Amino acid sequence: MRMPGLETAETIADALAARARSHPGRLALAVARKGRWRGGRYDEVSLAELEHDADTFAAVFANHGIRRGMRTVLMITPGREFCAAIFALLKLGAPPVFIDPGIGLGNVGSCIRNAMPTAFIGIRKAQMARRVFGWGRDSIRISLTVESLPRDGSGPMAVDRREFPRVSHPGDTPEDQGIAAIAFTSGSTGPPKAVVFDHQNLLAQADLLGELSGTYAGEPHLATFPLFLLFAPVLGIAAIVPDMDTSKPAAADPLRLIAAIDDYRCRSAFASPALVCRLGAYCRETNRKLPSMERVLSAGAPSDPNALATLAAAIAPGGEIFTPYGATEALPVSNLSSREILTETSHKTRRGAGVCVGRPLRGMTASIIPIGDSSIHDWSEVSPLPRHEIGEITVSGGVVSRQYFNNPEATRHSKITCRVTGLLYHRMGDVGYLDDLGRLWMCGRKSHRVVTPKRVHFTVPAEGVFNFHKEVARTALVGVTCRESTVPVLCVELAARKSAKARKRIAGELRALGANFEHTRDIRYFLYHRSFPVDARHNSKIRREDLAVWAKRRIGTHNLEVKEE
Repeated sequence: MRMPGLETAETIADALAARARSHPGRLALAVARKGRWRGGRYDEVSLAELEHDADTFAAVFANHGIRRGMRTVLMITPGREFCAAIFALLKLGAPPVFIDPGIGLGNVGSCIRNAMPTAFIGIRKAQMARRVFGWGRDSIRISLTVESLPRDGSGPMAVDRREFPRVSHPGDTPEDQGIAAIAFTSGSTGPPKAVVFDHQNLLAQADLLGELSGTYAGEPHLATFPLFLLFAPVLGIAAIVPDMDTSKPAAADPLRLIAAIDDYRCRSAFASPALVCRLGAYCRETNRKLPSMERVLSAGAPSDPNALATLAAAIAPGGEIFTPYGATEALPVSNLSSREILTETSHKTRRGAGVCVGRPLRGMTASIIPIGDSSIHDWSEVSPLPRHEIGEITVSGGVVSRQYFNNPEATRHSKITCRVTGLLYHRMGDVGYLDDLGRLWMCGRKSHRVVTPKRVHFTVPAEGVFNFHKEVARTALVGVTCRESTVPVLCVELAARKSAKARKRIAGELRALGANFEHTRDIRYFLYHRSFPVDARHNSKIRREDLAVWAKRRIGTHNLEVKEE
């Protein structure tokens, strides 16, 4: 059964309209004005106003030629216009295409080429970049500038009337009209892929996110992740958007986050692991408490138990941090509380068990299948592995997307259908196992496993042993090919700068730690790196592919030794 407010909705836009009718004056979002974070600094929007904005934008978009089935890129700063434009496009049946600008200009251009959008709606800065870099010149025919869009149906509108070449365009065909939205993967393990969502996927996501929000639906929520604005209004959650660059969460100013929390007495929040670490560290260093905050959701990468404990000590007594697991193609899948992590599972993580990501949520199933790189045509070809055996994580449920756009090969590789049950399974690209309590444990990306003549090393179980060294911030295991053989190399990011003598001592201590466990015993080579490269979206996932290239360059092909960048 769906959450209240979603029972009869056929689309997310229907759910917003129903919320606006039942609670017109309820706060939908409050957006901090940039650079003004002390007094009179928010633009507040009620549910009725947001629904009115969405209707107005839908009329404006339609007047300028945006029709059902037309994929439309949105490059708008998270806030009132961003939220209204999303729902306007959903009302029209024109799939919004979400591209995170933080992935880099080259990747943005690649994503636009992949999505083949008909329309582009963006802020002036995005429009300038589109023209300079030629984004979508082969497909885009309609271009609207956000700053000139009216909210009341009147006023000037900046419309790019440039003649675009008219091409045969899949977005204009009836068979393409089942697409509700397209979002791109973070690209942390390869080129970003365009994930297709239908309306049932979005409703299922809203349903499970509402379940994760628990009794805090209807309460102020600190929203630091842009796409949460797609779901917050339909759940009745007041999204408080702080003054921050959402594409760089690790650089957010804790004072401005705390100002937003205090101003609205936010009871819940979303924070990437990098943001959990930054906010928790600030609270610890300044002895600052967040008494209104009772629930924090942290997703995007495995969370550091020390960072969870630090932030948990700052929020309200009895409050918890939850770490939902998922991917762009299937989110959320499972969930685990900081209490369970800190009292039980983190102790197993430091002994190489991997990271526990919790029990599958209502309506979701997780199965472990043998690791392989070939496509699987039907679930009948699969023999799921027993408990505690590491394999490839596959999931099924309403949030699972059915395909990638314009990428049939990736779809064939990642999706498994079951002719008998009609279920669709998604291969998460992660390896892991199920324990006796039905909890899912994640052991790293399938593509990151290091295969040596002696054994297969899985990244997360190996790194878990070394990450608990008190002078280590984090580690990353990579494989380096030397003399036609692959050896495991541990890249180490220290918590603070150290002398050469101290680094040598720490390397010896890490070797001694690794010698205690069979799965880390043959990791003998360590490289110090000042700051790991991370994904653009959450600033949390380590880009191990980049580190592997760096490690190979630093080590060379013949002599392995401890070095620092």
